[in-house]
Amino acid sequence: MIKTKAIYIRKNSSAKQLKIEDGDELKLPTGKEMIIQVKYSGINFADIMMRLGLYQDAPPKPYIPGYEVSGVVTHIGAEVKDFQVGDQVLAGTKFGGYSSHVKVLPYQVIKIPSHLSLEEAAALPVNFITSYLCLDEIGRLRRGDRVVIDCATGGVGSIALQILRHLEIETIGLTGNSSKFPAIEKYGAKAMTREEFEKSPVKKEYKFILNSSGSKKEVKDQLSRLQLGGHLLCLGLSSAISDGKKSIPKLIKTLLTVPKLSLFDFMLGNITMSGLNALTYFDDHKWVEKSMVKMKEYDFLKPNIHQSFPAANISEAHRELETGKATGKVLLKWS
Repeated sequence: MIKTKAIYIRKNSSAKQLKIEDGDELKLPTGKEMIIQVKYSGINFADIMMRLGLYQDAPPKPYIPGYEVSGVVTHIGAEVKDFQVGDQVLAGTKFGGYSSHVKVLPYQVIKIPSHLSLEEAAALPVNFITSYLCLDEIGRLRRGDRVVIDCATGGVGSIALQILRHLEIETIGLTGNSSKFPAIEKYGAKAMTREEFEKSPVKKEYKFILNSSGSKKEVKDQLSRLQLGGHLLCLGLSSAISDGKKSIPKLIKTLLTVPKLSLFDFMLGNITMSGLNALTYFDDHKWVEKSMVKMKEYDFLKPNIHQSFPAANISEAHRELETGKATGKVLLKWS
C-alpha cells in the first residue's frame, strides 16, 4: 500500500476550505495499472466552478479535483509494456489530480517530450485537449480564416494562440486588462480588451469565435460578427463569478439572459453556435489516447506558466486564478 496526501472539496465554499489531508492508500498496481508520484498538478477554471457548486458533472462530495499531473512512474503492473519505473510522464485524469500519487492506465499517459520540463508538462493536458477539440475537431480551421479567442491570457488561450499561429490563422485575443496585451502579442495575435472589441465596428468577418463568459451581451455581439458559415463555441460561464465567489444575482442574470435563439435564426443567418464540456471526452478512452498522441505531434507548444504554488498553498493558488490575476497556467507543486 502507498500512503498519499490529497486535497478534497468537501463543500461548496470559498478557497479557504482547501487544505492538504491524508488521502486514501493506493494498492500496488496490477495488470495495466501504473502509479505516478506527482510533482505538479494543474489547476483549471473548472476546479473553481465545481468548488463553488457550479459544475454539474462534479462527483459526490467529498472528492479530489484535478484533471492533469506530471511526475515520475514509481510502480507498474505486469501488463504495462511502454513505460517503466523512473519514466517522467504527464497524464490526464478525470478528477483525482490534486494528490501526491495517482493510479492511471497507459492510455492516459505519455512520456514528457524532451522540450518540456516537469513543470511545463503539467500545464499541457487539459489546455491542449480543450484547444485541440475547439480548433481542430470542432472548428475545422484552416489558413485564411479569422478567429477571436476571448480567453486569450488563460491556459487554454495561450495554447490556442500557439496552435493558430502554427496554422497561420489571423487571430484577435481578448482580455479584460490591457496590461496583459504582451501575453497575447508574443504569440502573433492582435490584442484587444473586450470593451474595445465590443465598441469596434461590427463586420461579419470571423470564421470562429471562442467564448468563455456565457454573457448575453458578449454572445449576441459575437454572433453578429460571424461570417457566412461562422461558428461561435461556448465553453464556460465565467460571468457567473464575481471576485472568486459565486454571485447568485450574476448567475441568475446569466442564466435568464442567455440568448434565446431558434432553429430559424441559425438557418437564416447561416451560422452555428455550440457548447463544449471537454470533461465528457475523458469517458472515451480511444479519443483520449488519440489526443495524447496528437499532443506529442504538436512539439512546438510551450505552456505559459503563471506561477507554481506549493501544494500547501492551495487556497492562495485558487484565489490567484479565480480573481483574474493569472496570465497563463497556475500549478501546484508537490515535491
